[in-house]
Amino acid sequence: MLGQQASWPANLSFNNDELVKRVETYECSALSLATFASLLIEFVARLQNVVDAFNELSEKAKFKDAVDELGPAVAPGFWTRVKKFIGF
Repeated sequence: MLGQQASWPANLSFNNDELVKRVETYECSALSLATFASLLIEFVARLQNVVDAFNELSEKAKFKDAVDELGPAVAPGFWTRVKKFIGF
C-alpha cells in the first residue's frame, strides 16, 4: 500500500499526455492545500471573535473567577496521621 512512491519531478516521462496529467494532479493538490489553509485561517479569525465576545459578556455579567476548592494536595504529616488513628 505504501510501497515505492515517486517524488516530483524525479520520474518525468517523455509522454506529454502523462506529464500533463501529473501536472494537473499536483495543481489540484496545491489548490486543495491552499483552500484548506485559507479556511483554517478564516476559522481561527472567527474563533478569536467568539472568544472576545465571550470575554465581553462575562465582564458584563460580572462572572467571578473559578475557585480551586480542593487546594493544593499536601501529603499528611506525622501528627495528622496520629490524630486520625486516635480519632480526633
